[in-house]
Amino acid sequence: MKFLFIMLAGCFFIGCKSPAQDDKLPASRPIDFSLTYHVDAGMVDLSENLFLSKDSCIYIKSDTGKEVKNKFILSDMEMDALYGILKQNKYSRIESRTEGEVYDRGGISIHSSWNKDKNELNVSDAGNSFVKDKWRKDWGTICDYLATLLEKKISNK
Repeated sequence: MKFLFIMLAGCFFIGCKSPAQDDKLPASRPIDFSLTYHVDAGMVDLSENLFLSKDSCIYIKSDTGKEVKNKFILSDMEMDALYGILKQNKYSRIESRTEGEVYDRGGISIHSSWNKDKNELNVSDAGNSFVKDKWRKDWGTICDYLATLLEKKISNK
């Protein structure tokens, strides 16, 4: 009887865990949080890399061997807003599936890290990795936010 009670109690606590416990991102933005946003066009020689951190931000666009670099800074408020979008759209919970060989498929990948790179998250919708359908809206919102942020920062230069 005692064993049954312990089993039921364990199942109850496991089943009642808060969705926030599944969130691998800290509640507030770590001071050393950084994010890399990579867009690749597949077989076309075109790619974009955006690196964002508290101290520096670099955007590099490579088009048929020609590279253009832009540097800028995000304010703490802008970094917090970005972090808020990631949290709101459950970035750390987005799942993808992997398929076998996939040819000529570019796409978008996002890598983030904090705590002196001891913690990191990667989400990819490129190559043979596909964001699962149930996460498409959240993924799209994050990617759109980053593209808009980039456009705003680059057009101000």
